[in-house]
Amino acid sequence: MKIRRIVPVLFFCTLLAAGFAGCGVGKGGASPSGTQSAQDPPSPWNSVVVLVPSDPEDANGAVNTSSKLQVVHPFDANGNPLSTPAMSSLSYNGVGDFDAASLTPGGGNGVMIDGGDNELYFFSVANGTASASRAPYRINTTDTDGDSVSIMSSGDDAIVSLDDRNTLLLVSGILSGSFSESYLSVPGYRDGVLISNDDKVLLARGSYGLTVYAINTNALPGSNAFTDTTTPAVSGLGTSNVNGGGRDGMAFSPADSSRAVIITNGTSGSVSLLTGLPFKPSVSNSVSVGRKVFSVAIAPSGDRAIVGTDSGLMMFTGVASGALTRVGGLYAPTYMLYNRSVTLGMVTTLGVTPDGKYAVAGDYTDGALLVIPMSTGGFDAPVGILPGVEVPFNDEMLIH
Repeated sequence: MKIRRIVPVLFFCTLLAAGFAGCGVGKGGASPSGTQSAQDPPSPWNSVVVLVPSDPEDANGAVNTSSKLQVVHPFDANGNPLSTPAMSSLSYNGVGDFDAASLTPGGGNGVMIDGGDNELYFFSVANGTASASRAPYRINTTDTDGDSVSIMSSGDDAIVSLDDRNTLLLVSGILSGSFSESYLSVPGYRDGVLISNDDKVLLARGSYGLTVYAINTNALPGSNAFTDTTTPAVSGLGTSNVNGGGRDGMAFSPADSSRAVIITNGTSGSVSLLTGLPFKPSVSNSVSVGRKVFSVAIAPSGDRAIVGTDSGLMMFTGVASGALTRVGGLYAPTYMLYNRSVTLGMVTTLGVTPDGKYAVAGDYTDGALLVIPMSTGGFDAPVGILPGVEVPFNDEMLIH
């Protein structure tokens, strides 16, 4: 992530999952270009898509200096896993540092942030197609380094971490084009932000600690919609060697926004369950993973958490009951990639499909995406393997 004197711009462009058409975006008004790779998806394909923003500054497998949005179809029209998922991509010429992405629960509005120059790119997802088109918007700020973004379910408001010591940025009026800006106070750098699916809670996190906000959507637009409800029990839960930017080691339960799982020590490896959000946040319990942890996601039902480590995946139950419990041991399958045998390595970004049946893991070590069935006892053998993926170091995969 580069720090420069810049004038950030919000950009909107058109993305089509197969054969993109783009408006002028990127530095110098360059247009995005779409490319096809892997096998072409069946037509019509299944509506589930995996969105993986790439970051040439630190993505493994990056082949050029420009960022792209990788759009992956893991399933055929009947919902069966493709042995080699289909992927299309949209390249952004001159954009080199996609640090975070966010998507509304309905998929209608999404956003990516280029951390080097703080340009935001907006898109939507419907029926397996990602698309959007809006005029540029210039943010009134300088001397910052965009690290994270989270959009509210209406698609009209987004919280942006600009790596400022004292504030977060709230951008409102996105849908109408009548933009306004306001700022939330933070007690120190917060380079990861995450809003719950029901718009009730905002978590802001950095190396200096964790801040919890209760959200009153009736008070939007404006920073008075956010009330700091942090308690001493959680204020010290900083990133502690978790990857800065992206979701910063945080995941809300999709079924219950009063619960979240966070990586509490990325280096030695531990995860914690937060409960009582937003008004009485506390740590319900913490579990040692025993190795470095990079990413975390919670299944749609809210019962299981999936954790990405430096050498595979782990599963935990108890998110809903209030006590995280490990299911089985480390999952690190061997699989074939370019006619050679490799083992699932560093999982820096991951997600769970909407039906809760599959985990999708980004193998940073070998630049691949794996579709992995889940059961009550853990994980089964991968059913889909996509090589040639630019896997980001930040946890920013989106699944819809």
